Amino acid sequence: MLPMDKEYVQAVAELCQAENVLLIVDEVQTGMCRTGKFWAHQHYGITPDIFTASKALANGLPMGAMLAKAHVARGFLPGCHATTFGGGGLVSSVASKVLDIMLRDDIAGRARDMGALAVDAFLKLQAKHPDKIATVRGMGLMIGIALNVPGTQVHIDLREAGFVCNLAHGTVLRLLPSLLISAEDLLAFAACLDDILSKQ
Repeated sequence: MLPMDKEYVQAVAELCQAENVLLIVDEVQTGMCRTGKFWAHQHYGITPDIFTASKALANGLPMGAMLAKAHVARGFLPGCHATTFGGGGLVSSVASKVLDIMLRDDIAGRARDMGALAVDAFLKLQAKHPDKIATVRGMGLMIGIALNVPGTQVHIDLREAGFVCNLAHGTVLRLLPSLLISAEDLLAFAACLDDILSKQ
């Protein structure tokens, strides 16, 4: 949950191009509209030689994909590479429909807007609890709330209140909600976290 600096990413891309090294981006979690753009690398103004997609690609069915520039893709002949989640007929059809729906319903724009609403609410919590919230960071609906206090009890209290999130490094609440989450649910999470932090 640490977005990279745009200038750093662009410098890496330029270095790869100068040294004739393939630039490969893992979009398994960050892709498919999660960060407010269809692919996270679009935030940085770069075009990778290869990038990967999975997880949301077939809406949870086992599907993975590797996308590549034409000159790189020529290195793969039909049948030369196999994978467990290589896309049979059923999951390929589902993935195609998922892409159609995400584009039709502007799910990337929705993730951007809901993420902005959530980050705004969490920044207000940080201002209210500066001793307990260190930073709020992320892109779209991929958000980290770094705590200044041990997060185990906060995590437990959130779960007991009906809110499921991850706890990374013992202090970072890692939020990857549904791309269709409502504003009401995001604000209810913020209100619950406010209540929990107020009691600590």
